[in-house]
Amino acid sequence: MPKAGKSKHKSAIRIRSSGSSKTGARRVLSSARKRQNESRRATTEINRELDAIAAEYQRKLSKLIGRPGILELDKIRSSRAKATRAQKQRRALSVLKGHGVRPADILELRRPYRGKISELLTPGSDFFPVRIPHFACDGPSVRYSAPYAGYYWSYQWDYSSNSRVPLVEPYVDLAAGGLGSGLRTSAPRPDDSDSTYAEILTAFYVWHTPQATGPLEITVSLEFPQEASDFSGNVIDEFGWSECNHSQYARVLTRATDSQNPAQSDTALLLSENFTDYHDYEGDDWNYKFPKANEIRTYRLTTAATFGEASNVLIEAGIQHVALFRTNDMRVYTNAHLNVRLLGIEVRSCTAPPIPRRKKSRNS
Repeated sequence: MPKAGKSKHKSAIRIRSSGSSKTGARRVLSSARKRQNESRRATTEINRELDAIAAEYQRKLSKLIGRPGILELDKIRSSRAKATRAQKQRRALSVLKGHGVRPADILELRRPYRGKISELLTPGSDFFPVRIPHFACDGPSVRYSAPYAGYYWSYQWDYSSNSRVPLVEPYVDLAAGGLGSGLRTSAPRPDDSDSTYAEILTAFYVWHTPQATGPLEITVSLEFPQEASDFSGNVIDEFGWSECNHSQYARVLTRATDSQNPAQSDTALLLSENFTDYHDYEGDDWNYKFPKANEIRTYRLTTAATFGEASNVLIEAGIQHVALFRTNDMRVYTNAHLNVRLLGIEVRSCTAPPIPRRKKSRNS
């Protein structure tokens, strides 16, 4: 098992105050940092679950093969003598046969753990492209475009001892509305359970004044310029009974926060692009480019939270970029670029659902 690795996080926030509401801006900044801490804790919890799954698998594998067999396989894996993959595999097969274990037995043992790991690593969405509210959102809309009132970028990563430090490059252009990031991860000399998680978030802010009390409908328009975004990488088998789960994805972030009461907030993440795969025995490489040049995509959120008329509400729109892998004796290299432009944020107030009146009793 690899030794514990390292983790790191960093962020930068700049928000122009809305009028004289410097106190409100400070509240929102404090709330943003709190959410960032919560996100890191959630990531740490997922890593703990993955570590627990890997440890349980290793325990059952040791029971299946026996401690002497595991030590022999580790010796083959870590040997500095020059040997081809085929030579290592023949030696490993001989060890397994000597301990009465077939390769199919190991695959069968792996099956339930593979499903659990894939479930934890596969990204999800908080909402569909359009939420259909149970009340009217037909009020006039206000559209915001660059230059925006502020920006936010952050990154965090966590990696095991045999993985390399992720290379992260957040990018924001406040004047033009450009957002994006570059992200590279790798494990050039993996052991039987190495992993990396790296995340970059880039976003812009606007201040909005609701025209009526009620939920908000927020529409975010993103343009993917001529220079294509892409997810690429490769995995290389090292040992013969290798496997690797990896995922690269982008999710669009939309958030609304009341500056006077930051607890009054609503956030959604919508999966925009995703490349997730599983490999065993054989290596592979990929180069997934997206989308069509100059394609414009629209994402819409109707908040569950209610915001007061004439209040100061901070609207955030951006993109979350994630790369992660979990590998067992497979070298992994991933590289990704996200290049988008926030064309605009459109906001309008929705009519709050009427409060049902109590029927008068006959005795009243």
